[in-house]
Amino acid sequence: MFHLLLGTGVFLADQAAKAHVEAQPDGQLPKELLDGKATLCRSHNQGLMLNLLEDKPQAAAWLSTSAGALALLKFLPLLLRRRPGRRLEKLGGALILGGAASNILDHWRRGYVVDYLKFPLKPIARIAFNLGDLAIFAGCLLAALGEPGKPRKKRENTTPEARS
Repeated sequence: MFHLLLGTGVFLADQAAKAHVEAQPDGQLPKELLDGKATLCRSHNQGLMLNLLEDKPQAAAWLSTSAGALALLKFLPLLLRRRPGRRLEKLGGALILGGAASNILDHWRRGYVVDYLKFPLKPIARIAFNLGDLAIFAGCLLAALGEPGKPRKKRENTTPEARS
């Protein structure tokens, strides 16, 4: 249940942040945050990550929705399981689903995804993100770390009877 609430929380927080950014009058943004460690801005991305398919927003929306549906098929059964275990994978799945749902809703409702955070780090300084994007990135990392590995080989029976 925690994981479903987490995914819902990511979705709601990202949608609230996007609404806040969209409501800002022109000239109010960009605004420095966290002593210059981040910048609040407003960017409309009609495509996918890094503006891929920007000139084909409908294709971007369908591709985003398809990827979200695949993530839902993979992670929802895991999140609904009551058995303990696979914590990192569940946590990652919840973050991925919450972030993806927010961005998919933007594609269909607005025709673009609202991005609103920039970080002054050389390789990514020109890229705008949103909370959904960050949740998807973190979720992919956690899910990969939590993915079960190859099944362990059964230990050979090493009792004295088995050896003779």
